[in-house]
Amino acid sequence: GTLFNSTSSGTPVSGCGLSTAADVWYSFTAQTVFPTITFTNGGIPVGGSNRASVQILSGTCAGLSQLYCSNFSASGSINTANLTIGAIYYIRVFSNQSTTPTSAWTFNLCVVDPTSTVVAETSKSYINVTKNNGGGTIDVGDVLEIRSTIYLSAGTIDSLSFQDTLKAGAGFTYQSGTVALRTNEGKIYPIGSSAYTDATGDDAGFGIGTGVGTDAFIKINMGTGATATVGGQAVATTSLPRGSGRYLVIATYRVIVNGVEGTRINFGGGSFRYRNSATGVFSTATFSRDSLIVYASPTSCPNAVSATNVIGDESNGTFGTATGTNQQNRTASPNTSYIYRSFATNNPQDNFYGVVNNTAPAGTTVNQTLGKPNALRVFNVWDVSGDHTGATDQNKGNPPCNSSLPVSATNPCGYMMVINSSYRTDTAFQFNVANACPNMYYEVSAWFKNVCYKCGADFDGTGSFYGGGDNIYLPTGTGDSSGVKPNIAIKVNNLDYYSTGDLQYQGLGGTQNGSDTLNNWVKRAFVYKTDSVTTSFTLTLRNNAPGAGGNDWAIDDISFKTCSPTLNITPSRSPTYCQNGQVDMSVQVASYYNTYLYYRWERSTDGGNTWSAAPELPGIQTFTYTNISGEFRDTVSYPSIIATSAINGYKYRIKLATTSAGLSSSCSVFNTDDEILITVAPSCPVLPNELLKFNVQLHNEQSLLTWNVKEDNVRGYEIERSTDGVSFSYIGFVNAKGLGGAETGYSFTDPLTVTGKTFYRLKIITPLVNAAKYSNILSVTVTRNNNLEISNLVNPFQTKVNFQLNAFKNEQVELQLTDALGHPLLNKKITVSKGSNAVSFEAPAHLQRGSYLLRIVATSGSIYKIIQKL
Repeated sequence: GTLFNSTSSGTPVSGCGLSTAADVWYSFTAQTVFPTITFTNGGIPVGGSNRASVQILSGTCAGLSQLYCSNFSASGSINTANLTIGAIYYIRVFSNQSTTPTSAWTFNLCVVDPTSTVVAETSKSYINVTKNNGGGTIDVGDVLEIRSTIYLSAGTIDSLSFQDTLKAGAGFTYQSGTVALRTNEGKIYPIGSSAYTDATGDDAGFGIGTGVGTDAFIKINMGTGATATVGGQAVATTSLPRGSGRYLVIATYRVIVNGVEGTRINFGGGSFRYRNSATGVFSTATFSRDSLIVYASPTSCPNAVSATNVIGDESNGTFGTATGTNQQNRTASPNTSYIYRSFATNNPQDNFYGVVNNTAPAGTTVNQTLGKPNALRVFNVWDVSGDHTGATDQNKGNPPCNSSLPVSATNPCGYMMVINSSYRTDTAFQFNVANACPNMYYEVSAWFKNVCYKCGADFDGTGSFYGGGDNIYLPTGTGDSSGVKPNIAIKVNNLDYYSTGDLQYQGLGGTQNGSDTLNNWVKRAFVYKTDSVTTSFTLTLRNNAPGAGGNDWAIDDISFKTCSPTLNITPSRSPTYCQNGQVDMSVQVASYYNTYLYYRWERSTDGGNTWSAAPELPGIQTFTYTNISGEFRDTVSYPSIIATSAINGYKYRIKLATTSAGLSSSCSVFNTDDEILITVAPSCPVLPNELLKFNVQLHNEQSLLTWNVKEDNVRGYEIERSTDGVSFSYIGFVNAKGLGGAETGYSFTDPLTVTGKTFYRLKIITPLVNAAKYSNILSVTVTRNNNLEISNLVNPFQTKVNFQLNAFKNEQVELQLTDALGHPLLNKKITVSKGSNAVSFEAPAHLQRGSYLLRIVATSGSIYKIIQKL
């Protein structure tokens, strides 16, 4: 403080000491509301009734008011209250007898501000109300509940309030009537009440505006004694509602997503404001600007499991398997912000985790039918569980590892990460993906398990296994005592793309009966598409559920996989050709997504050890997909070559990628099963070299196949049928007429009724063993979709444009060919029949190598394809 004088005889306020006593004056500026004035006497006479006096005054020299006055023989303190921060106060030290200070008249005087014992922590999260039962991405029209949590672990606060603002046009619309306080389990608090009204002045909360044309402003005054104008008080250990034994409450409101696809929306921002009751200091806890993205996830592809997982860490997201001494607890993970603990009776606690192969406190415990509570369980109530990797029953998972037995198929001992989350929205798992491919669809997925049936803790601290009495646990649903349900958000490069929704404890038929053996794992997944240049990004899984008393979960088999196209090659993998015979090769590509746009034919002359661009078509080509039955398909052909001894043993294949550059990187797709090995016989009957026409038409819902061919040394024709265009089966055989090279025609009627889409092809059989030739693939359907369909387009072409046209009625079709600038090059009209029609026309002879536009126009629809001239 400031020393005013040392021998002053200033006029004290009456009622404390003598007016003639020698005294010393100090001043100080209040930094807190409740400082303590500590006095230690070093030499002031105290004999008899003598005392050293300490007086606290406020005001100015023109008029002082006494606040406190105490006499001390040795030392002591004065606890002040309700000082005004920033105001000047005076301390007067003197004796209660009329004496003159001497050199021995010494003392120590301290003004001590109290140390804050308040720990108020905050976090922000949300639930997708629209998709809460099964999880999902955030789509236009979804309703989100924005949840702001404040947790007070010690001390007392007052003047507590929450406020948030939805900026107009930022992607959210405030849903009227949804401002509310909630417990950590999501129940509106006070229990039995309703949400606040939007109006101001009638209760402690309000919501003004919409967030569309005007900003929306939300405010809630909270705590005991809160009103429409002021915030109330919260005491960590006694105020309600509570979570983990301390004051925990959630300020909530709901919004409707109105941002268009691809909009980034900030769900962060907003703040809690409160005063430390011990110090009188106000604090504002402001939330960071966390963001989510409006994103409609495509459907997961059915063959994603066949692709390579690019999560390279944590044993490709499986967390590994026990080895050696078969330890229950694995080493810590580098990919989480939680704190590692080995499993024990009361570990891991809130905000801790373990990596284990058995969730019992002792790894040898494998009994999953123990009652609850039971000391052989973590916290007496956690499930006894094994991991998920490689389980025969994907939903049930593996049994808990028995460390007394060796690792085996029945005792796999795989590890999983088990997390005891709390109110913090912190990182459960994070990994830097470094080897992704551009313009690629990936399935992001993981398997989760809610590991606690009886972990609920009610708003007043009542546990879910409480035996009765006045405090009875209130379940969130019939039979549901799991408490706070895990909810995990998945982020890509700091943008929330997906949330799992609340992960229910599975139990028997959803009745929450608490049997470990009936508590299933659940898979949560969405599809993420990289952009045209991205090859690395951060993948984060974070806790998105507010509070403890539950929120205990396991995660395993985190994956980031893509789906590869399937290739159906023609001819077979190892065809035999006669010397100087014609070699025609094609590949039918079927892809769940249409991003595999680029391909290149490659050839190997050394048995497959090295590959290079095939010489007759060395450049990078593009597909022209047609969507058939939910799958993108195209058939591409290699230019015809002549079988000579020089190409005997050569291999050909097709390589695919989502970008042209990807064909030269690990992002390319090819399969050793999709290679064609050319075998040339020195002499043999000549195979038929031209199938002139092949059509399929519908007659009374049965398929009539007709074909014309110049045949020579042909034994007959096998007819094959398929429902997916990939797997074909034999349905009939037609003997060849044996006309020695003359053109002839054939027909065959499929005895089965056509339902949906059906595919056909011919297998031309010769007397030569293993020598056969396949036709292109045709399809018919009994379902009208008002559009023409094109398939088997030979692209690039040389002199003729060939394709198959599937029509749904007999009609006239106009074929147009233009250059890149739209100049007409060819225009002709043909008549097609209901069914599949083989179409072929000569391209103008003067066409140069390059790109051209093929238009197919009819009353039932139009088709546009970019085709390449060699």
